[in-house]
Amino acid sequence: MGGELSYKCQGNSSNGNKLYQIKLTIYRDCNSINGAPFDNPAIVGIYNGTNLVQKLQLPLQAVFLLPYSAPSPCAPPPPNTCIEYTTYTSTIALPPVPGGYTIVYQRCCRNSTIINLINPDFNGATYMATIPPMDTACNSSPHFPYHPPLILCRNMGFNFDHSAIDDDGDSLVYSLCNAFHGGGRDNIPGGPTSPQPDPPLPPPYSNVTYAPGYSGANPMMGNPPMIIHPQTGILSANPTISGIHVVTVCVQEWRNGQLLGIHRRDYQFTVYNCDLSKFATIRPQNLVPETYCAGLTIPFVSYSNNAKSYFWKFNDPGKAPGDTSNLQNPTYTFSDTGVYNVMLVIDAGNGCKDTTYEIYEVRYPLNVYFEHQGSLCLPNTQVQFLLKGTSLSPMAKIHWNFGNNASVSGYNGASPPVITFNTPGPHLVTLEVEDFGCKSYFSDTVQFFQPPIFNADASSIEVCLGEGVQFFNQSTAETPLFCLWDFDNGLTSTQCNPLHYYQNPGIYFPKLKVYTLTGCIDSAEISLPPITIYPAPKASFSANPINASIFFPTIFFKNTSKSDVPAQYSLILSDGTMVPNFDEYRHTFSDTGRYTAVVKVINNYGCVDTDSLVIWIFPEITIFVPNAFTPNGDGINDIFFVSVSGILEFEISIFNRWGDRVYFSTNPSEGWDGTHQGANVPSGVYNYIIKARDYQDVLHVKKGQVYLFN
Repeated sequence: MGGELSYKCQGNSSNGNKLYQIKLTIYRDCNSINGAPFDNPAIVGIYNGTNLVQKLQLPLQAVFLLPYSAPSPCAPPPPNTCIEYTTYTSTIALPPVPGGYTIVYQRCCRNSTIINLINPDFNGATYMATIPPMDTACNSSPHFPYHPPLILCRNMGFNFDHSAIDDDGDSLVYSLCNAFHGGGRDNIPGGPTSPQPDPPLPPPYSNVTYAPGYSGANPMMGNPPMIIHPQTGILSANPTISGIHVVTVCVQEWRNGQLLGIHRRDYQFTVYNCDLSKFATIRPQNLVPETYCAGLTIPFVSYSNNAKSYFWKFNDPGKAPGDTSNLQNPTYTFSDTGVYNVMLVIDAGNGCKDTTYEIYEVRYPLNVYFEHQGSLCLPNTQVQFLLKGTSLSPMAKIHWNFGNNASVSGYNGASPPVITFNTPGPHLVTLEVEDFGCKSYFSDTVQFFQPPIFNADASSIEVCLGEGVQFFNQSTAETPLFCLWDFDNGLTSTQCNPLHYYQNPGIYFPKLKVYTLTGCIDSAEISLPPITIYPAPKASFSANPINASIFFPTIFFKNTSKSDVPAQYSLILSDGTMVPNFDEYRHTFSDTGRYTAVVKVINNYGCVDTDSLVIWIFPEITIFVPNAFTPNGDGINDIFFVSVSGILEFEISIFNRWGDRVYFSTNPSEGWDGTHQGANVPSGVYNYIIKARDYQDVLHVKKGQVYLFN
């Protein structure tokens, strides 16, 4: 987009040459998609006449954004406006020579949208500076301290300080001049007519081709045309045509009446059709349709440009004068629904203000639904539908759809008539509502049912006291059934199939109330046949003793049963004995063991009760221990055996005279063979301890000695 090449003398080198710091500044469009990036490196040539003295390769360093300075405080920047620039530097040593030096950088090609050039994308650029002949005074070229503006506004005059600084204090004269062409579009890398000549060509340089009506001295159409003051460097214009223009400013450097050189800056000025009449903008509500039916709280966004302060007035009578905000993007809660003309005033400074208005509708979100009441029992269905939810205006559009199986298939309005349905099963009903542009949709199914069938029963109508009566709800319905039983004894149950125990004999008249709460709502009270509860006997008896020795196995049984009515009593023993008409009885058991005795009572109503006891006839305990044995292998008295009877648990330990246990066993059928750990023990006296637990859980301990003879 433009550039400038300057130099500054740094003094003398060690061999008497002059040191010059070369500075190349290049501007570029940030948003360029197909354009070339900054060169890295930038190729700079130094010529004495047409002789190449030196070629420099300057590396790319930092890249900066050109700050935007509005041509007017009320002028927003055009979209996608972005210019970046970079500076290449290098220091070289050159001896003063006749003819001086030309420093040059060339690059092709320019922006294809430039309007003051013919075929602009076939025109390149040459940025150059000259060192005077025999520069013994070590000259520094002028340089421009201010970056050009990003944009100019069409039909708005501007002044820009395009003056330069000369470190030597030389006189400077400014003019508009021709831009130089450089490079080309050839595909030969580094060639003289390639996009990046390597090296750049020597002088002289040709001018770019200006479009008709344009020239270096008249680069921009204007009223008045663009001019630059020759002494101050103030660049002035009132452009009348929008577009990109190549403008080149030349600075003649004079000292003591002698022209030392001409410094140049080549730059693309963009003229934009700035909208100065209106730059305050509120985001329209149609861009955020979710705010139309969102309630009282609405977010607002300023689309304004260059604003330094904001003042919002929401014109809400319910909150005035507090209906304002100074935020850029406020969120405001209105006092009520309605249509509001929202105002925004922005201030860009320098007295530039603008005011705009935007209409916003504030509505509650619609949330409607329906409920229904009436009979859902076939065949006499009658349903009233009730509209519920958000309050609606009188202008709201309400449409019901009841389906083809309803007495009325569709209805418009808030209160439809009573609707009848003649077929069972679910029926889809829909509701559509629109109010102030807000819409709501609701649908639900209405289920119709066959009437319930009610019935109940009990497991028996004659029961002995103590036996449970199982009650059954045999009703059927398409929705849940609820039950309440009354057992006619002051007790109730909400179980549908309860098991009930009556506490007293008598005749009872139970009833069931069964009903539905949903679907086909109905109820019935069912009286069951009377239930007779007969008195039951109470069986009991005693046995003395409960536990007895086999030496005294006779047990005395006595009947203690009770019955309010005549009854029969029987004693049944598990050894096979049965005693009818039992009152008192003595029985002698023939063997040891546990026996069950049962008393069974049957009254005249057939009610039965039993009682039982466990009788234990236990054996007497005996422990016989021999006092000697001879484990010599002759087959006679070789094993020491202990004989026991009447025991449940047994153990024996045998010790030598030093207290070492040489034998242990819990099996009385085993015997000691006179060995310990596989070897015969010596003859002598051995001590034993026997522990035995009988059937009454009594522990018996016996100690003694046995003589062992080998």
